[in-house]
This record gives sequence, C-alpha cells and structure tokens, in this order.
Amino acid sequence: MSTAKKTAKGTSKSKTTKSANKTKVRELSYVHKEGSRKGKVHELFDKEGPDAAWVLGLKLKLKENTLRSWFASWKRLQGNSKDGVTNSSTPPAIKADDLSATSEAAYP
Repeated sequence: MSTAKKTAKGTSKSKTTKSANKTKVRELSYVHKEGSRKGKVHELFDKEGPDAAWVLGLKLKLKENTLRSWFASWKRLQGNSKDGVTNSSTPPAIKADDLSATSEAAYP
C-alpha cells in the first residue's frame, strides 16, 4: 500500500493564471531578492552601465560567464522596452525593387 497522499484533480491553477503572472514579473525592473549580489549588480548596470557593474560583479566574486549571461539578458530587456528597436540578428528587409535591380546587375 502506498502512504503518499492523493490530491484531488482540478486543484491546480489554470494556464491563463500562470502566464499572466509571468508577464507581470517581466514588467518589473528588479525581481531579485533584496540585498542579493544579482540585485546589486543589476541596479548598478542600469544606473552606471555595464562597465561599472562588471567591476562590482568581480568584486562580489561572481564568475565572468555568470556576468555575461546576466548582462545579455538585461540588454534584451532594455531593448524590448524601447519602441522601434529591432533585433540586430534579423537581416534587413529587401524590397522587390531592390531585388530585381541587384539581380540584373549581377547577371548582365
């Protein structure tokens, strides 16, 4: 016989509630524990930039790869909050006029 307690079905949260909570967390600027090393570095990153935050992170004995990962994430968050910013990894849009002009020039 099993001694584990059985839970009633249907007591879990709905999927819409879980996704709504995630979006709220993303909107907050700092979701780190108060006084944590990550919180201190993130605050300095926003105030004085990545160079000052990097130095603080090293003083707090954080690994360089950890700092790189955090900085990349925080840069993406800053990019999402600005209007009109596009992802730099996407190629520029090519218009149909540009495409025909380049193909005619390449193949005389």
